[in-house]
Amino acid sequence: MSAAIAAVWGGGLCLLYLSQRTAPPTLDAAARTGTAMISVCFFACLFVAVGMPAVRRLLGAQVESVGSLETSLYAFGLGSAVLSLAVFVVALLGILHSWLLLSLLAATAFLIPFTGFGSPLKEARAKVPAGALAAILPFLALAAICAIAEPGSTDALRYHLSLPAQYLKQHSMQPLRNNFYSFWPMSVEMLYTAGLSVAGENAPALIHLAFALAALLLLQSMSVSSAPIGPAVLAFTMPAVAINAGLPFVDQALAFYVIAAFRAQQRFFETRVRCWAVLSGLLCSAAIATKYTGLWAAVALGLVLVLRRSRPGHLLAFLLSLAVFSGPWLARNVYHTGNPVYPYFDTLWGRPDGDTYRTERQAYELRHIEGETGQGWIGILALPYYYSFKQPFLDSAIGPTLIILLPIALLVVARHRDLLLFCAAFAGCWFVLSPQARLLTPVIALMSVVMADGLADLAKRWRVAGRVLAGTIVVAIAVNFAHILFFYRTTWDPLRRVLGTETREQYLARTLGDYPAVAALNRLAPHGTVLTIGQMSSFYVRPRTFPESKFDTPLAVTLARGCASAEDYAARIKGLRITHILYNAGGIESMAWIPGEYLDWGSDGERQAFYDFLRFHCKSLFRNAGAVVYAVEP
Repeated sequence: MSAAIAAVWGGGLCLLYLSQRTAPPTLDAAARTGTAMISVCFFACLFVAVGMPAVRRLLGAQVESVGSLETSLYAFGLGSAVLSLAVFVVALLGILHSWLLLSLLAATAFLIPFTGFGSPLKEARAKVPAGALAAILPFLALAAICAIAEPGSTDALRYHLSLPAQYLKQHSMQPLRNNFYSFWPMSVEMLYTAGLSVAGENAPALIHLAFALAALLLLQSMSVSSAPIGPAVLAFTMPAVAINAGLPFVDQALAFYVIAAFRAQQRFFETRVRCWAVLSGLLCSAAIATKYTGLWAAVALGLVLVLRRSRPGHLLAFLLSLAVFSGPWLARNVYHTGNPVYPYFDTLWGRPDGDTYRTERQAYELRHIEGETGQGWIGILALPYYYSFKQPFLDSAIGPTLIILLPIALLVVARHRDLLLFCAAFAGCWFVLSPQARLLTPVIALMSVVMADGLADLAKRWRVAGRVLAGTIVVAIAVNFAHILFFYRTTWDPLRRVLGTETREQYLARTLGDYPAVAALNRLAPHGTVLTIGQMSSFYVRPRTFPESKFDTPLAVTLARGCASAEDYAARIKGLRITHILYNAGGIESMAWIPGEYLDWGSDGERQAFYDFLRFHCKSLFRNAGAVVYAVEP
């Protein structure tokens, strides 16, 4: 079976490779879609196969009491974290080569035949009613269409993908100059690195979608309701979840790890067996390794443990487990910067010499993105309304279902006391530290369990009221679907690419205004080293580059510090072996809404040295819409 899976996967990759060079767009699209489906199934099966031995050894006889589906989902979480840690170690050793990653995946594929997938699939079909599946499928289809097309989301291109792509180019994971993103925990991005290396550009989005589906199955297993409007439907039909699931972000992976950690903790309270506390800690550790906000989950889970009067030994087991997957990432930050959560809390940990992160720029953007939510208790109470209807970005809107069903959570408070306490603690950290709607994804997902059970309880007590409310939710779901369609239509419109009516170049040129300059750079300097200026998304730049962060002082500016002439600047450029420069005036202008110059020159002399360098030491090769490709003269 392992050989068959590898043969099918390899054949799909070969078909994709050949179709991109010899086939018309329609066949290319069909090959991409088929290969994408094969790849996401392969990775999902691989995660479960790698994690299953660890779950069975850790839980022992407890495995029999939770069912094959829940056990497989725990294995999915541990397996993905283990594989991510393996890629991380390979990257730190400086041997991050595509052939090595492919060998690593192939070497672990032999575990797949020894992992039974029949029972979990049957249990999953039993857990998800036909009505729920019918409601989810349209949203899933939209997410899959977006995932299959080439990625175009700004944040994904800025760091979720551009950093793994850069690590593959340099075959190592050294922190990138003038880019604070490279110090964030990137466990899921390590999986994206493997996916980019062996399965192409759309593999990361499909891996992210697999995490979203795993989270939905776990939510469904947590609910006592068997009605069609269950937690999976309520969660996945929210625009903030459905749109995010089809993009190569990490929010759905974080939500899965947090939900799995909370579910394991609930199993611990049911049995008081230490292995469940350890499993909860391991999954929460994977959440921290995915994103700093996983620390909020650790605080919330620890608070629940303390309030439930857990024994000190159990609490210690949970705390020690938190270091397994997150420890290497935090230790890496301590080694390079002295701050485990760089660049945050710098007043406590200090800032390293030569630090280029500009705190005030990110703080301003966060305030601008979230807008004014009101002050005092009125503002706090109005948060559900604000994040349901008043979000400035369509892909962050939660939609009307949350605010409609939130009051009926009172019907099931006693049943979900721990869950509500956890959500309150997590939301408290969120509100104080970084109130962005996307960061609430784990809470939104867990609250869907409470809302689904409350709706089922209401239908039992007052049948007419339950039916009226269920009808209202169906209308709200239809509104959410229309919202998502409008979002896709007005942003990337990926259906044309998936159907094959557009080539890759046509699709990227339509969705990314700066792509023509990037394509010219790839054609003119396929093996050079590029300094980008104002090019926020460097994922599609094939040569080795220095990815920019809009919150750091640009490398081009840092190199000008102390330069008295263009010759001084040229010497520093050549010292980094930079052969080409991509100067994107449009990207620099797009930063103008943030106070403070993006190119924050230290003096007029440094500015003049840079522009004289462009005039006298560079040759213009391509110009398009404010973007210029220069070649550095030898």
